[in-house]
Amino acid sequence: MGTLAALSKRSAARSVSRVKVLVYPLLLICLASVFISPCRVSNLPIVENAELLRKEGKLAEAEAAVLPLLNDGELRVRARAIGVVARIRLKQGRSTEAIDGLKRSAEMNVQAGDLDNALRDEFALAYTLISDGRNFSSAREALGRAERITQRVPSGLSGLRYYQGLLASETGDYRTALTLYRESFEKSRNDADGSYRLSSLLKLSETFRTLGRAEESEELIREALAVVELADPCTQTALWINVAWFRMSDNGSSTEAGDLLAKALNLLDTQCPDSPFRAHVLTDQAYISLGAGQVVEAEKKLESARKLALEPEVSLVASWLDLTGQIALRRGNVLPALDTFKRLRQIAVSGLLPTFEWRAALGSAQSLQRLERVDEAAAAYEEAETILTRSALKVPGDQGRVGFLVRFAESSDEAIRFFIDRRPALAAQFARRARARALELVRWGDRVAALRGDERKKWEEAVTTYQLGRANLEVSAGDLWKLTGVELEQTTSVRREQQARLEAELDTAISQILNTTHTRETSFSTPGPSELFLVYHPVGNRYAAFALTASNTAAFWLEPFSTDVSDAELGRKLFTKLEAWIENARKIKLIVSGSLVSRDLHTLIWNDAPLWVDKHIVYTTDVGQSKLDSPRSHDTALVVGNPSTDLPSSESEAREIASLLRNSGFRVIELQREAATYEAVISALRSVRLFHYAGHGERGTASGWDGRMALANGATLSIGDVLARHHVPEVVFLSGCETEGNAHAGTAQELGLAQAFVVAGSRAVIASPRLVNDSLAERIAKAVYTDLVPGEALADNVAARLRNAALTERTANPGTDWATFRVVVP
Repeated sequence: MGTLAALSKRSAARSVSRVKVLVYPLLLICLASVFISPCRVSNLPIVENAELLRKEGKLAEAEAAVLPLLNDGELRVRARAIGVVARIRLKQGRSTEAIDGLKRSAEMNVQAGDLDNALRDEFALAYTLISDGRNFSSAREALGRAERITQRVPSGLSGLRYYQGLLASETGDYRTALTLYRESFEKSRNDADGSYRLSSLLKLSETFRTLGRAEESEELIREALAVVELADPCTQTALWINVAWFRMSDNGSSTEAGDLLAKALNLLDTQCPDSPFRAHVLTDQAYISLGAGQVVEAEKKLESARKLALEPEVSLVASWLDLTGQIALRRGNVLPALDTFKRLRQIAVSGLLPTFEWRAALGSAQSLQRLERVDEAAAAYEEAETILTRSALKVPGDQGRVGFLVRFAESSDEAIRFFIDRRPALAAQFARRARARALELVRWGDRVAALRGDERKKWEEAVTTYQLGRANLEVSAGDLWKLTGVELEQTTSVRREQQARLEAELDTAISQILNTTHTRETSFSTPGPSELFLVYHPVGNRYAAFALTASNTAAFWLEPFSTDVSDAELGRKLFTKLEAWIENARKIKLIVSGSLVSRDLHTLIWNDAPLWVDKHIVYTTDVGQSKLDSPRSHDTALVVGNPSTDLPSSESEAREIASLLRNSGFRVIELQREAATYEAVISALRSVRLFHYAGHGERGTASGWDGRMALANGATLSIGDVLARHHVPEVVFLSGCETEGNAHAGTAQELGLAQAFVVAGSRAVIASPRLVNDSLAERIAKAVYTDLVPGEALADNVAARLRNAALTERTANPGTDWATFRVVVP
């Protein structure tokens, strides 16, 4: 035997020896278990391979691999196989089978002790129930089971919070959704794969945009872009497309949006070849080209998109019609454009696409405007605004809310530009409606956030009924674009009636469960005798100014200006064109949006003195008075002082105010220091006529949207808490810092604590937009309450009382911030 042969034999012997060591114990185990169960090798690797095939889109191969395992002798294998089949059914559009399969798989995985996969099944089930089944109550039950599992599998918390956030946002509870998405993001930092990190960031960004908080949304997008490389190529593609869409919403000619879409298209060509997004990307590129004035290039992109999607979904067809109409307008082909927008409207109504219904109305208005058909243009703009108001406040989700709220000003701004010289009163209506809409949306969302127990269950059941009805209509919308004009008109009429019935049922539920209405078309107040409404509304880079009296409306364009100038200079910019109107007014109500909300208009110089010296002035939310009425006692007051225990001056102020009110015949509930708990304050607010708060106020973020006031034990009373109240005091005095929401230059971002009380039902609120000197606050408050007459209509007189107190302070202590407080009314 040669050396090599000997070495080979010895090597083989050593190899056999190793095998014996490994195999013999296994044989012993098998022999020992022969009377218990047959010895076999697990089929789990086959299931795991099938799952990989499913994720790669090879559904037939995956199904063929797992079907024989549905009756496997091992419980874990059966559970996993059922789960794979359920996910395949979901991909095939067989949601009912998928839901049943995911339920069985989750239950069996729990029995088998495979809690990680049970958790994944519950998440998949909840997502399917939310997105496909629209069954929110069952989704909440699935997430309840998932939460119990996470007590033993803490790593699942990031996913749990993500899907809980999804459920909250889909049922209109955006405030809760923000909290849950943020928690999902924070917890995913510690996850091995960080799989929910990017998803939660994008959902946070989307929710902020839904609420009109564009700056916070943008900050989160930047965070998402910083971690996008951690995601797989197809997830990256989806991110580029989403971010590009955000950029297009802000600016249709955005260069960055074009770059992002180019990156997405490159990934679609190289690493995500089976993605259905290619036609969408080309369509978005057509929008960008059109926004840049490149009409020919837009047409080319549009044609390429059409060739790629031979059986397009109805939303894609709507985009193509919108582009076709806009291209026709750019070429001066107005009548063909008008016909295209008419068909777009029919498709949008029948296909339940409110964004494109709005686009169709706006396009029609622009076409009619070109033809100088003024009455018809007015009707079309009114229709666009009605659609916007109705749809932006509808429940919930991805039915165009984000698009509406990011670009909600477009139709109103176009209408203002067109009518400001032709019909000033109508232009003023568009300006007021645009501002009121965003504030109303925030109020409505916080009512949903406050639901608990049975109320929340009833609400989710009502939303489920509505969404299932919509889903049934959506299923039959796919081939609408193939119908002729007459057929489409008939179909549109029938489907509009069906949708109207669904919305009526939802509105009834809202009225009964939330004790409010969310589709309230604001009935704007009108000026009384000797009263003037001044409306300042931003349109592009300039302001439209409106002066409204009981009998007339005037409108003016103001030249671009900076708010960072003296009171005298800004007064000249804002008041010069309105001199005659201001001169004849005794009372002025200010309706202000945009960058001007950061300035005290009541102190701007008029006739060489602050305007407030000569005129009675209040600020208004302009959303109308709530129809709800509190069961408040006529002469009952709540006084809260120094709840944070670190502001002795506010405690002294509260004692003084309580004493003044008692002397005027009020029954006073006085909560000082540790007694001013959240529960005690909330309970008292339900029944009192007047609320005086002396303590710390805080704006929160730059937007003021999350403003709050301090209570005992570290608790706070937030804007959300106020807006969720069914009953609020008639008169409120917030003697704290930053309690009036004029912090920022955005329409939806003007909501502070004062505005929240008014929107919830208060008739007059005194507050300050900035830091307040303690001794000044006490002097002003005491002057407001001094010499109250029992039974006095305080809400009607509080503005005059504050003005007298402020002017007295100006004379006595001219160096102080005598005008820091203002009155906010409905």
